[in-house]
Amino acid sequence: MAFHFSLESVLRLRASLEDVEKQRLAAIHRELAEISERVQSAREALKVEREKGANELNAGIRSSELNFQLLCREQLRHLQQRLQADQEKVRERRRQQKEQYLAVRKQRETVERLKEKAQKQYELETKRKDQSAADEMFLMRRRVRTDD
Repeated sequence: MAFHFSLESVLRLRASLEDVEKQRLAAIHRELAEISERVQSAREALKVEREKGANELNAGIRSSELNFQLLCREQLRHLQQRLQADQEKVRERRRQQKEQYLAVRKQRETVERLKEKAQKQYELETKRKDQSAADEMFLMRRRVRTDD
C-alpha cells in the first residue's frame, strides 16, 4: 500500500495560496520598478531644465521666458515629489506584501514538514512490518526443518 498523506489537500491549498501571494509580490516589484524609473526620468528632466535655464540666462533671456522656465521647473519638482511619495507608498505595500507572503510560505512549510514526518513514520512502519514478516517466514521454515 502506497503512502497517503491525509492533509494533502491542505498542502495543495497552502501551496496555491503561496503562489498567489508570490504573484502579488512580483506585481508590486514591477510597479515599484516602473515608478522608480519615472522618478529618475523626472530627476533627469529637472536637471536638463536647470542646465538649459543656466545657459539661456548667461546668453540673455527675456523675463517672460525666464518665468516660463521657472514655472516648468516648479512643475517638475512637484511631479518628482509626488512620484517619490507614491514610491514610498509602494515600498510600504511591498513590505506588507512580503510579510504576508512569508507568513503564507511558513504555513505551507509547516504542513510540508508534517508530510515528511508522516512519510518517514510510514516508511519506518513498512520496514518493521517487512522485517516482522521476514522473521516469521524464517521461523516457519526453521520449524518445518526441525519437524522433519
